[in-house]
Amino acid sequence: MWPKMSHSPAISISLIVAGIFLGVSPGLHAQIQGMQTFENRKEGTNVHPNAAPDLTLIAIHRNFENFSANSNLHVRFFLPPVADVRTRKVFLEWPTKDVIDRLGLQPNNIGVLARYEVAGAPAVYLPVGVYQTDSNAKKRAYTFHFITASDLQTLDVSVTNEKGVVNKAPKLQFSCNRNYNPNCRLYAAGSTQAFTLDMSALQPGEFHIKLLGRIPGDITPVSLDFVIYHQLK
Repeated sequence: MWPKMSHSPAISISLIVAGIFLGVSPGLHAQIQGMQTFENRKEGTNVHPNAAPDLTLIAIHRNFENFSANSNLHVRFFLPPVADVRTRKVFLEWPTKDVIDRLGLQPNNIGVLARYEVAGAPAVYLPVGVYQTDSNAKKRAYTFHFITASDLQTLDVSVTNEKGVVNKAPKLQFSCNRNYNPNCRLYAAGSTQAFTLDMSALQPGEFHIKLLGRIPGDITPVSLDFVIYHQLK
């Protein structure tokens, strides 16, 4: 899904919805293949035949509420100060009847990835909240969803600011039991995984997130680096 938003010509803002299409009949998928234009967004299905990178970021959630069919969802994220735009909340309405219900997607098979881009700078990702009723409840941790193209036996997650400082920043380490089995597997190739990261002790701003994974029997690690805008309100 790509929302239609007003912004500076030098700024590009996009909202991507990634669905894992389980149990969708070929005939139904064909009926809504391609992107459709709605009042506030474009939504639909698309195919990207490119070879998968080692690690792929597919969603960053601030919170994601369960919902039933024929729901009217709200998508919320914080847009950081860019050019003449001050920090502000962005709200988008997202009815499920247009595409989600027709594909038979369940809430746990949907990921939302929001980002903005300024010419000449890397994309900055924005943690997203998806809900039906406006709630002021605050989650202290973000949930990151990713896909690994290879088997992994360890994964390290680190956070730094633009100066490379790691003071008070959270750090995560995941590993299978390599002492028991040197070729153990923490995550299977092609699987979708998730981890939570509590950044509530950090001041609002842009932070670099790095994922570093090790493949069984390979001394060369795989990695993924990206930037997020952290704002807990």
